[in-house]
Amino acid sequence: MDGTQIKYHELEVSNVFQTVSAMTNPFDVEENMINIVNGNVASENVSKDMTRAREIGEQRCRAFMSENLLTEEPDLFAKLKATKLNTFTTMSKKTNAKTSKGQVVEFRNDLKFITRLLAVGKARNHDMMEVLTYSLRKFPSPIATVEGKLVKTPKAKLLHILEDRVQDLLTEVFRKTML
Repeated sequence: MDGTQIKYHELEVSNVFQTVSAMTNPFDVEENMINIVNGNVASENVSKDMTRAREIGEQRCRAFMSENLLTEEPDLFAKLKATKLNTFTTMSKKTNAKTSKGQVVEFRNDLKFITRLLAVGKARNHDMMEVLTYSLRKFPSPIATVEGKLVKTPKAKLLHILEDRVQDLLTEVFRKTML
């Protein structure tokens, strides 16, 4: 490498160090735990389980050894039961929907989705500021919370409002032909 490449790489490394040092420490348990991937703050159950994960695992290990291995007839092939701890993944439920063909599709906002959205917008010469004004959430704001969970309301009211706004052309055509 020549001198300019070395300086460029050193600058990039220092930028990474500055960014990481400016971030909050995700392992600082005194404050709220933060998911370093998406910035979500952990709920109380998730924080409690994640801080006690090692302790819980050691308790389960001791219990398994005393029940299955340290007995008169040890069972070397006994299954170790999974410990279901609350994590950041348990905070967000997966949302599924059926397509018109009957296939079940999972709604999710991931990096691939956002990248494709931006690539399509750029390829079709759309203004990127306008493209990024739209929500990238699983569900639209009127029927979902910020966390992506559906609001507990009677959705039939929305359907009735939409039905009132639509003019039924078939009924009008049928009425004219009958007259």
